[in-house]
Amino acid sequence: MRNLRGILTVSIPVVSGLLFGFLWYFGRKKPKQKPIEPLKPDSENHDKTKTTNSVNIPHCSSPAASRKRKACQISREGNKEEGDQNDSVDEEMEGAEEKMPLMESEEISFLKSLEEEVLESSAIPNTESTAFVDMTQNNETFEEKNKSESKAAEISEESVVVEKIVPVSHTLSDKGRELSLNSGDVEKSVSKSCCEQVIPVNETILECDKSVLLNDAFMTTGISEQSIVSEDRPGKVEDLSLSTSRIEEPLLESTMIDNSPDRTNTESQKAKSGSPEHRRKTRTSGSSDHMTENVMDRDIRDSSSESSNDSGKGRSVAGTLSPGAGHSTPTGSASPSQLTYHFNFPSFECGRLIGRNGRNINIIKEKSGANISLTANPFTTEYQLCVVEGNQKQIDIALDCISRKFPEVDLTPIALPNKDSSLPQAPVLMPEIMQVIPDIAQLNLPEGVSVDVVVSSIVDTGHLFLQQPTHPSFPSLERLNQFMNVCYHQNGVVPQLPRPIEIGVICAAPLMDTWYRAQITAVYDDTDECDIKYVDYGGFSRTTGSSLRQIRSDFMTLPFQACECYLGNVTPLQDEEYFSGESAAVLEELTQGKMLQAQVVGRSDDGVPYVHIYQINGDKVFKSFEGDLERFGQRVATEINELGLQCEREPPRVEHYDAWGRRVDRLITSPAWRKQHDIAAEEGLITIAYERQFKEWSRLYQMAKLYLFSPSSGLYSCPLAMTDGAAKIIEGISKDYPWLMNGPYQHLVSRDPSQFWTSGQWMTERGGGSDVASGTETYAIAQGDGSYHLHGYKWFSSATDSDMTFTLARVVDNEGQFVKGTKGLSLFYLETRDKNGDTNGIHIQKLKNKLGTRQLPTAELLLDGAVAFKVSDEGRGVAGISNMLTISRLHNSMSSASIMRRILNLARDYATRRRAFGNLLKDYPLHIQTLARLEVEARAATLLTLEIARYLGREDNGIATEQDQMMIRLLTPLAKLYTGKQAMSVVSEGIESFGGQGYIEDTGIPVMLRDAQVLTIWEGTTNILSLDVLRAVIKTQGKVLMAFKSDVDEKLKAAESQTQLTDDVNRVRTALDNVIEFAVQNQDKMELAARDFSFSLARIYIGALLLDHAVGCGMRPTDIYMAKRWCEKDLCLVLTNNSSQQYDDAVKQQDFSLVFEDYTQTDRL
Repeated sequence: MRNLRGILTVSIPVVSGLLFGFLWYFGRKKPKQKPIEPLKPDSENHDKTKTTNSVNIPHCSSPAASRKRKACQISREGNKEEGDQNDSVDEEMEGAEEKMPLMESEEISFLKSLEEEVLESSAIPNTESTAFVDMTQNNETFEEKNKSESKAAEISEESVVVEKIVPVSHTLSDKGRELSLNSGDVEKSVSKSCCEQVIPVNETILECDKSVLLNDAFMTTGISEQSIVSEDRPGKVEDLSLSTSRIEEPLLESTMIDNSPDRTNTESQKAKSGSPEHRRKTRTSGSSDHMTENVMDRDIRDSSSESSNDSGKGRSVAGTLSPGAGHSTPTGSASPSQLTYHFNFPSFECGRLIGRNGRNINIIKEKSGANISLTANPFTTEYQLCVVEGNQKQIDIALDCISRKFPEVDLTPIALPNKDSSLPQAPVLMPEIMQVIPDIAQLNLPEGVSVDVVVSSIVDTGHLFLQQPTHPSFPSLERLNQFMNVCYHQNGVVPQLPRPIEIGVICAAPLMDTWYRAQITAVYDDTDECDIKYVDYGGFSRTTGSSLRQIRSDFMTLPFQACECYLGNVTPLQDEEYFSGESAAVLEELTQGKMLQAQVVGRSDDGVPYVHIYQINGDKVFKSFEGDLERFGQRVATEINELGLQCEREPPRVEHYDAWGRRVDRLITSPAWRKQHDIAAEEGLITIAYERQFKEWSRLYQMAKLYLFSPSSGLYSCPLAMTDGAAKIIEGISKDYPWLMNGPYQHLVSRDPSQFWTSGQWMTERGGGSDVASGTETYAIAQGDGSYHLHGYKWFSSATDSDMTFTLARVVDNEGQFVKGTKGLSLFYLETRDKNGDTNGIHIQKLKNKLGTRQLPTAELLLDGAVAFKVSDEGRGVAGISNMLTISRLHNSMSSASIMRRILNLARDYATRRRAFGNLLKDYPLHIQTLARLEVEARAATLLTLEIARYLGREDNGIATEQDQMMIRLLTPLAKLYTGKQAMSVVSEGIESFGGQGYIEDTGIPVMLRDAQVLTIWEGTTNILSLDVLRAVIKTQGKVLMAFKSDVDEKLKAAESQTQLTDDVNRVRTALDNVIEFAVQNQDKMELAARDFSFSLARIYIGALLLDHAVGCGMRPTDIYMAKRWCEKDLCLVLTNNSSQQYDDAVKQQDFSLVFEDYTQTDRL
């Protein structure tokens, strides 16, 4: 026991170092994913639409099929924070914070109107009650085109520092064509996922901070050498993100494509029409009969954003900028000396900004001289619009004060539509239903700052469309599409476009049985065909005019989400006029399914922005929080580990009555337990995943800290798992129940120990554990104020000392009737204490006497009129709580992996200290072989769990593909059931390596085995989860298996070229084919084989992960050996057992007879 602290002090940094390898592996690349075969849309099935030239929307639920993509220059970029210190303001504001009532914001108008009009009944309202927009009226041609100079890109200062630039000549080949390139070569190696990579840098760049050009990948596929920074621009400029100066805005000309009537679908024609240079010529030449300038009869303005500095490159009906519409900061009639600065401010922080009696905001006003106000944000309830008015100096001081107090708040300015601009009234079908067309806003990319984007469509290598998934309006796009489909699938309800069809009209266009917003870009009268651009996803298509429909006015509220762009500094090869088709594949591979960052660096003659695209590099992200992991590792090895041991020595207890005989049910926990609560808040163990500072890597960062924390937490990781799940639930239902976001959610994700809440998850009742459908006997009785009173008995409630909980109950109607089964269960939110601090109708009957997890208060609870609120549709409780199950199962897997790592770290250290028969244990090969086998299991479990965390991080940030979602659904139960079994085996064997000392409670080692047992039971036993895996396969009609196969195939690609791993790759691939063949051909055996089937999937997937990891980490001998050891297992256990007829009907009876032989209670059989 005396040596344990020393052991942990040594081992925890080792764990952190090991995590670096794992996290670098995950961060180094995201493999391109194959489409899921059954889900692939069939564009040929649509008889009304034929695609020409390019309709390419492969990434974000796009409406068109993907085709060959081209390449671009992508840099990797991080973030940079700048700003002066203003400690005096912080000191004055310290302690003056008090949560103020949060202001409500308006919802996006189309959501309100559509819910009323569309969802009120199954049928769509008829045309007599619906207004449609005829965009053909008052069309005017723009005669003016502004040319904007290229704006300097912000070159940040953190990631890759160029130490020395040396001229170098490259000779690269592209399909036999030689290309001589002169560039700068960085005299510093940068690791890559699959191959060595030279990083050319233009000699004009003196620093390449935070950006790594992937020029080699492009040059070898047909792109000439260009500088990432134009020669007429400096390599580094001042950050423009907080600038309030006026910006000269060019008119944004609408997109046109090659409109020649004889255009064909040949590859050469695609390449021609795809060239940015070619497009610019055709757009301005006007030589074609159909080349008409494209106009719209209203302003196109930017939408406000939390992370966007939209510059409002809009145009008015007259073809000129509306006053104020094109500026980032000045609005209205403000004079140049009196400016107005708008930015989004989180609603939940408004109280802190205002302060008690307005003290905080008054201090800022006094210091800066600026006027500051908060108004409702029309696009989201999560943010308020903060308006700062004053001159340039006053605004700068005010923003500095705010940034010092709220360093996590993005102060990027936003552009608002001009309040004074008037709009014409929309033509409608029925005169008595006249409506005004709502503002149409094109969501443009901001100037001078980098924003998060995804590539939604690739026209050619230099021409693409981007979406901004972190913009507040983006989540509404999916809902808009759903409403449009309901509306336009009603035959005869929606009118066609009026004839003749005019260029520039906004309409509804069908593609593969789905309707999207589109704009007419060309008309062919002789064939009744039109070229259209999809304004929300990008890409072009040719379709018949008769297939298009008028757009409803309420469908025009949401800003157009796709921004058309050209890639800056990317041109075809020197001797080629157009990009090669091969370069498209490189661009697709580099961008597919990835959150990128884009920065506007200039504009073309036709107003389309030139952009640089940056890729966020995982290993650089890791370096940004590596120091925090190392620091936290030291804290775990000392302070936290001691607290965990104290929690075991001082288990919780309950006092039912006070000294005066009053029922108090006071739960008394160890001071160490309460200290773990504070540490969890301080370290952001929940907050990290929801702050999303590191975007899609935030969830991985959170899991890394929990990996260190869990074994020493004294089981405080259990309430954290449910707290994390509760926060995930609230995020998912926040639109329907916004009060949860403004109150409970802020407590769940708080870093302030005094504000931080934990949550319970009360599902298990006396009638059954996993069988919640028949086992739930808690009933909810509606009250007049919208609340419910719950009555029931929760037989197993972990984290009884939590502040809130989600629970299931059956709603009882006025006649005392309720619905049985799953359809009768609804989800309820309740707080465990009322406003007076008394128990909320909750009585602790007893604390559970458990095998392990004794540190954790687990109780039987009687709910006697507990006040609760229904937070799901009636009968949708199980679906509502599913997000919590996903998160808690991930936590369970992480706890399994971390306890394996802990026992092995201790066993490894013990082997260097313990002498037996004259030698140290480390000198006995048999002992080391045993530990090596355990090491393979522990690393495999960690890799599997981190992979799920990576997928979940993508889902958290809204960039998960359909295949990602399938993998989350399948891998979550797989990892939980498999790692739980691994943990029990590894911990038991690890304790044995200590001999008799491992059996002595004083050492603190036996508790690991007792606590590990719960990992196989909590959140579903092995058999229950095996059936859940089977349920996922059945409900998706096998699509999850196709996603699984695609993912495994992708992970094996890198290892295929390594001769050392050829046999192992073949073993995994053979097992993969066999397990899928078994599932297809033996569906009648699947229930009995569910357990072995799940184990087979887990082993196959881990094998692919280990092989990919070995290649990605440079083919280190230990990684190769580990992968080989794993692949020597029986990877397809289900096939092995099927060959011995273990799933035959006859075996079922034999198993039953074997189990119940000599069982005396025959009346129960």
